[in-house]
Amino acid sequence: MNFSDTNPENVIGNYVIQAKIGEGSYGTIHRCRSLTDNSTYVLKKIKMGIDGSGERCTSLSEAKLMQRIRHKNIVRFVDSFSEGDYLYLVMEYCDRGDLSNYLERLDSMNMPENRLWKFFI
Repeated sequence: MNFSDTNPENVIGNYVIQAKIGEGSYGTIHRCRSLTDNSTYVLKKIKMGIDGSGERCTSLSEAKLMQRIRHKNIVRFVDSFSEGDYLYLVMEYCDRGDLSNYLERLDSMNMPENRLWKFFI
């Protein structure tokens, strides 16, 4: 897909929204494609609220923390930016789902305890 094929309504920053893949108390999660490198990422859209609100501080703290974390078992932070009343966090896309999905597929109730601990250490 090139820039002329992109619907401007689906573009946020340098990312094309492809699908909503989740929703939580702080915002929505979308699969997106980068217009700069054509890679697939996750875009977390967080409502910032008014200045000085607890949600705004929590959201900004999460962005700052994610920028500093580098670990093979933690989703990699890629980018963050704000537009209007929203903060956007861009993270690597895990095409096999999250830890919860993985454990469900493995039937974690019948898994030996020592194997389960390997996911958390």
